[in-house]
Amino acid sequence: MDLITCLSGRLEEIPGHDFYRQNPPRACARVSPVVNRSWEPVRRKVQSYHGRSEIEKHARQSLSAAISAFNFFDELSNRPDLAEMAHIQAHRSGELVGQIFGCTAEHKDGEYWDVCALQLMHLRVGLSAGMNTVRCCSICSEEIDLCEHQLDELYTVIADRKEDGTCTACGRTSCNHAVGDSVDCYPGVLHRDVELNEVSMVRFPRDPLARLAGVQMDEETVTKILDGRPMGGTISCHRCIGPCGGFSYPFEGPDILKMDFL
Repeated sequence: MDLITCLSGRLEEIPGHDFYRQNPPRACARVSPVVNRSWEPVRRKVQSYHGRSEIEKHARQSLSAAISAFNFFDELSNRPDLAEMAHIQAHRSGELVGQIFGCTAEHKDGEYWDVCALQLMHLRVGLSAGMNTVRCCSICSEEIDLCEHQLDELYTVIADRKEDGTCTACGRTSCNHAVGDSVDCYPGVLHRDVELNEVSMVRFPRDPLARLAGVQMDEETVTKILDGRPMGGTISCHRCIGPCGGFSYPFEGPDILKMDFL
C-alpha cells in the first residue's frame, strides 16, 4: 500500500521488462541505460517519499516471499508452472528492490560474502541436517508419539506463551497470536534435546527453506571489483536488475559453490 500511495495509485508507472527468460550465462552482465532510465521517475518519487523505509521493507519481504515460494514449488515435479510463476515474481521483486534501493555484498571478519537472495535462489543447493532429537507436540509439549493429539486433527487452544517465548497455539516464537486468543490449529512437531551429527549439502533439503544465506567471494573477484579501493569498501550488487542467467546445479558439475558476481 505504501508504494501505491507513493505513486498515487498509478502502478503503471512501474516499468516492466521481459527479463525472466533463462538466458546463457553472463547474459545478465549488463543492463541497458534505457532500462535504468525507465526506472528514474519511480526512483525519484520513492527516494523523496516520507514512507520510504516501509516501502523498502515490504519490497524486500515480497522478494523473500517469492523466493520461499519457489523453493517449495521447485520440488513439485508435476506442477512446474507454479515454480515458474514464483521464479518470475522473484525476478520482478528483485528488479524493483535493485532499481530503487540497491543491494551490497556483506563484509565481515575481513571477508566479503555474496548474499544476493535472488542469485542464491538460482544456486540449487540446500542443507539437510542429520540429527537425533526428541519430537514433541506443539500444543502440550509431550512427546509426539505419547500425547493424545493427532497431527491431522484440528484443535481449539487458548494462546499463551511458554517460558522460552513459544506460542502454545503454533509453536513459534514470532507470531500474531495474542495471549488469551482462541485459535484453531493443527498440532506441530517441535524438536528438543537436539544432537547434531552432520549437515549435508543436497539438491532437495527436507526443509525447502534450508538454503545457503551467503557464499564467500574469492580474493581475485574482490580485488577486481574494489579496483584499488581499500578493503572494507562497499561492493554494490546489480544482478537483480538484469535478465535471468539460468539455474546452477552444483552437484552436476565440479564448481559446487561458485557464483559469478561480475
